[in-house]
Formats: sequence, C-alpha cells, structure tokens
Amino acid sequence: MDSMTKFIHKLKWGGNVIMKRIVLKQLISIALIAAILPAAAFAPYAAHASTSDLSVWAAGEVASAIAAGIVPRSMQSAYTRNITRAEYCALAVALYEKYAGVEISQRNTFSDTFDSDVEKAAGIGVVTGVGNNMFAPNDNLTREQAAVMLARIANAIGKPLPVQTADFTDNEQISDWAAEGVGQAQAAGVMHGVGDGRFAPRDPYTREQSIVTILRLFAVMI
Repeated sequence: MDSMTKFIHKLKWGGNVIMKRIVLKQLISIALIAAILPAAAFAPYAAHASTSDLSVWAAGEVASAIAAGIVPRSMQSAYTRNITRAEYCALAVALYEKYAGVEISQRNTFSDTFDSDVEKAAGIGVVTGVGNNMFAPNDNLTREQAAVMLARIANAIGKPLPVQTADFTDNEQISDWAAEGVGQAQAAGVMHGVGDGRFAPRDPYTREQSIVTILRLFAVMI
C-alpha cells in the first residue's frame, strides 16, 4: 500500500475529526505536484471518474479533489460543461461535510426543488433563493455567485476568508451584493481572473473550474 492509498484509507476509517483533518492536509499538500502530473497518474484513486473532456490545466487539481473525497460521483464527468446552481451546492456540501466530519442537519426548502444538497447549503447559509421561495436549481452559476458561495462556505465552517476589495479592471461590473465575496476569494487565492485583469463576474462557471476552486478553498481551510 503506497502513501497515497494510506492517506485515503485513513480518510475513510480515521477515528476522529482532528486526525482526518491532519490526513486531509497531507493529501491536499500534493496538489502542487499533482497540478503538473497527467490525470492518469491518479487512476488508482479515481478509476470510476471520466477524464475524457478534462482540460489539461485542471487535470491535477481535479484528480486531487476526487482523491480527497470532496467531489460527488455525479460531478466526476462532463467537466467543461457549465455548472448549475444545484450542482455547485453538491460540491459545497461535500466540502463542508468532509471538513466537519458530520452530515449537515439544517434544511431550508424551496418550492422549485427537493434537492437535499440545495436544502443543506441553504440551511447553513451558503445559498439563498432568487425570490418567491424559488431557487432556480438548473440555472447556470455565474463567477460572482461562485465567489460569494466560496466565502460563505468558509464563514459557515468558522474560517472566514480575509476581507479585501477586489482588484480587477472590470470591478464596476461586479454586483454590489457580490463585491465582498469576490474580494475575499481573490485575497485568499481561491479565485483568479480570466485574463487581461478581468474577473468577468457574469460569465458562467464550469464544473472543472468549480472543482479546482473548491479544492483551493479546502486547502486554505485545513
């Protein structure tokens, strides 16, 4: 049994939350190496995951996130597809429950979805609805929405991200309600721009981008 497999074994069967966090920290520390390795190097730990449409730049970090157990199986394919609001909730819940070591018990419900991950994410204050008790679970998630959710996940866990004004050339395009979250995600090194100093706050976010930033947030918190 190699060292990576031992880490995964401890994650699954470790006796307490503190030990699991220590092991998770060790596992996440390989992300820097993983980022320059082909996804095939992690095949023993994510054999069930499809990587046929995984971008080269994301391969290492996506593989590390899967190995750390923070990517639901339903999210381990179609990586370049735009992520929906409900799908991002699944990632948020997976990260929170892995870190906390317990299932989220709080629930907030909506009239247009019975998705348990949406209800859990709303229960801990990571997401809110779009009005009239609706959530719009199948709408594409935008980059500014993703940044706000990342900041709220950190808050829910009790490790808030540093507060800083966002520094992008298109700051004026960031919604007022999202400005603080975008600044926090940038300050923590969890989200970056899209080039030319731009953040593109209203652009859609992909599955692989979401997984990579969830992993980065996980690494910051542990």
